[in-house]
Amino acid sequence: MDPNAKTPDSKSADEQAQITRSPFATASISLSLSRFVTTSKSFLLSPKLQSFTQTHQPKHLTIPSQASTLTVSSSLTLNPTRPAPTSKSSISASPLHHPVIINPRRPSDPSNAAAIRRASIVWFRSDLRLHDNECLNSANAESLSVLPVFCFDPKSFKSSPPASESVRASFLIQAVSNLRANLRSKGSDLIVRVGDPTAVLVHLAKAVGAEAVYTHSEISKPETKSELAVEAAMKEEGVELKSFWGNTLIHLDDLPFDLPTMPTSFDDFRSKVATLKPRKTVAALEQMKGKPARGDVDAGEIPSLKDLGLSLNSGLSVNGPVGGEDEAQKKVKSVVAEFIQKSRKNEESVVHGANFLSKLNPWLATGCVSAKAVLDEVKRHEGGGGGGAGSVMSELMWRDFFRFVTKKCSSGNRSGVAAGALA
Repeated sequence: MDPNAKTPDSKSADEQAQITRSPFATASISLSLSRFVTTSKSFLLSPKLQSFTQTHQPKHLTIPSQASTLTVSSSLTLNPTRPAPTSKSSISASPLHHPVIINPRRPSDPSNAAAIRRASIVWFRSDLRLHDNECLNSANAESLSVLPVFCFDPKSFKSSPPASESVRASFLIQAVSNLRANLRSKGSDLIVRVGDPTAVLVHLAKAVGAEAVYTHSEISKPETKSELAVEAAMKEEGVELKSFWGNTLIHLDDLPFDLPTMPTSFDDFRSKVATLKPRKTVAALEQMKGKPARGDVDAGEIPSLKDLGLSLNSGLSVNGPVGGEDEAQKKVKSVVAEFIQKSRKNEESVVHGANFLSKLNPWLATGCVSAKAVLDEVKRHEGGGGGGAGSVMSELMWRDFFRFVTKKCSSGNRSGVAAGALA
C-alpha cells in the first residue's frame, strides 16, 4: 500500500471540514446525482463518483439542529421522492418538529376553509362537554396542538343574590372539574384561570403562540360583550377568533330568517322552522392533540367558592344536582326512561313534556349535555314508537325560541354572528 495514500482515518482537516460542513453542501451533492441517472432501470455512476462513495463514507454525519429532521439513507433509489406532508402528528414540540405544510392556504381561501395551525386555544364557556362539541372537534382537526381553557370570571357571579350564585358556582366548579378529568383521559388537559377572560386569553395566546381561539357564541348581553372584547383583543395580536353555535336544537345558520327579522311569537317562529331538522350530533373525540410545548403553561387550580368571592351557605345541599358531563349523561338516561314509561301510560302532563326539561335545566344551561343529545336519547329509548319524541322536540323548540330571542336582543344591531362565521 502506498504510504502516502490517504485513508478515511487520515483525512486532512480540510477534507473533514468538507464532509461535516452544513447539510446544505450535502444536499447539493445529493441533487447532483441526477446527472448520473440514466433512463434504464439501473443507474450508473461515473468512476470518479464511485471511488468517492467507496472511500468517503463517514459513519456519522454531524448535522445542525436546524435540519434535525433530515435523514441519511444508506441506499439509493432510482426515483427518490419526498414523503408527503402530514397534519396528523400529535407531537406538541417546537416548530422545527412540526410537519412542514407545503404551500399552505390561508383560511380566507374558500377551497380550504381552515389551514392547519400550529397551536390553537379552545375557550370553553357554556359547552362543558366532549360529546357533540363541534368547536372542540374542529380545533383538534385543524391544529397541531390544542390548549383547552376555562376562565372563571368573578364578575359573572354578581348578577343574582349571593345564595343563588353560590349554588350556581358550586355546580359550575363540579362541571369544570369533570371536564378536566375527561380531557385528561383523552391525552389533553384543561387550563383553569380566575380573572377577566380577555386578559387571560391574550396572555395565554402570547405564551403558546396561538394562531386561533375557538369558542361557542353565547346569548346574553354580558356574554356577547365579553366575546366582542376577546375578538378585538385577539385581532390586535393577529389571532383569529372562530365562533361556533351549538346549544340549541336548530342551528342558528339554518334559520330561514335573520335574527333582526325573527318572529316575536312562538307560533310564528315554529311555523317558519317546522320543516327544519336538527343537525347530527358530533361524536366525542377518541384522542385529543397534545398541548403546545411553547410557554410551558401550568394547568392551574380549580377555584373554591371563597376564591370567587362567594361563601358556603345552607342553600348548598349535599343532595343537590352534581355538575359535569358524566352526571348529565346519567341524568338524561334516567329522566328519559321515566318520561317514556309515563308517556306510554298516556299521562297527559308527561306526554306534553311538562316538567321534562326542568329536570335537565342545570346541565343544559352549562352545556354539560346538548339539546340534540337529549332528543337523540328520547328517540333511541322510544324505539320509533309513540309520540314522546314529538312532545320533547316541542319543548326543546320553546327553549330554542327563547334563546334566539335573547340573542337577538343582546346582539343589538348585529344579526347574531356575522354570516359565515359560525360553523
